[in-house]
Amino acid sequence: MPEFKYKAVDEAGRIVKGRLSAFDEADVEAKLSQKGLILVHAKKSKESLLLRFSKVSPRLVIEFYNRLYQAVEIGLPLLSALEEIAQSMPSKLFKKIIGDILMAIEAGNTLHDAMERYPNIFSKLELNVIRMGEKSGSLPLCLKELAGFLEWKEETKSTIKRAMIYPCFVILLVSVVAGIWIGYVLPQMSKLLIDMGVKLPAITMAILKVSIFFKSYWDVMVGLMFASFVSLLVFVKIPRGKKLFHRYILKMPLMGGIIFNICLTRLCNNFAIMYKAGVSIKEIFEILVDYSLGNRYLEDQLSIAFQRIQSGEHISEALENIDIFPGLFVGAVRNGEFTGTLDESFKRLAEYYDREVKNRVQALINALEPATMIILGGVFGVVALSILLPLYNLIGSLGKNY
Repeated sequence: MPEFKYKAVDEAGRIVKGRLSAFDEADVEAKLSQKGLILVHAKKSKESLLLRFSKVSPRLVIEFYNRLYQAVEIGLPLLSALEEIAQSMPSKLFKKIIGDILMAIEAGNTLHDAMERYPNIFSKLELNVIRMGEKSGSLPLCLKELAGFLEWKEETKSTIKRAMIYPCFVILLVSVVAGIWIGYVLPQMSKLLIDMGVKLPAITMAILKVSIFFKSYWDVMVGLMFASFVSLLVFVKIPRGKKLFHRYILKMPLMGGIIFNICLTRLCNNFAIMYKAGVSIKEIFEILVDYSLGNRYLEDQLSIAFQRIQSGEHISEALENIDIFPGLFVGAVRNGEFTGTLDESFKRLAEYYDREVKNRVQALINALEPATMIILGGVFGVVALSILLPLYNLIGSLGKNY
């Protein structure tokens, strides 16, 4: 519940200032009236605004859903469950937020309405699923599904991060070592060899020219890189630019296929959870096209399909007319429509594409490890040749002199 700073007048006409937790200014006025005070002015405190727009770890949100599901499933009243969870939460911030949710419910709000005050923590999808869970009496099941979905999201992120750690480390190592050798060691050694009258081979001369170029124009290179980075950020902020960039990402070799399958898994999981909770098709698509898939181009294509659905087409027909969706995906949706098991079809599709993501990530790791070793060997081979060949020439010239 937000905190307000208020200024009021008591029965004797004296000014009274203070702080008060309330839902809005009307609630502040009502609470002050009970104390015999007349409200003059009220304003939300900065701490309250910061709390509303704060973020907490996704792991804590998963823990919150899991604990709330277990508590409600065994028959514990919602208020008691929230109180118990708030006391055991390790995060002071999240503890305070759960306490605010608890107070809002005590004041007569639903769980959905209370959680809706924190859009940076609870997404539209989560709020709609909880709303329908409360309405249909299936809140425990909805909480369990949400916990499972968020757990999948975190596991997928962790898998991608683990896959990228090794190649990123190798690239950084190669860059540092090659930079030291090419930028400092080789120029110093080459100068010594030239003074001794040794002719430098072509490969050494080429690397020296590269070193001189970078030393002379490093500021220009850094400036160009910075300008390119800023330009890309500005381009991605523009709606059309973001859509084009996200379309390009889906077509990238290796990574494009992984990202596309992650988006499809997210789409299927989101649809299955909401449909099972009783959210209408219209509301489901409105949420899906509103930045819930992580790729603006795919969301835009889904929006086109949604327009076709609103004009009377079946979901499968609308998706079939959009080239980006695979035949397997469309076929499974069509089967779900005709058999009345859309939630099951989307759930099975989510499991299939999740397996595809894991298989593709593993294939990427298997391909990156030898590729990075080849690149590492190639870079060190070139650097070694640029140093060893001049030394060989030096030894040869010394042999002739003797």
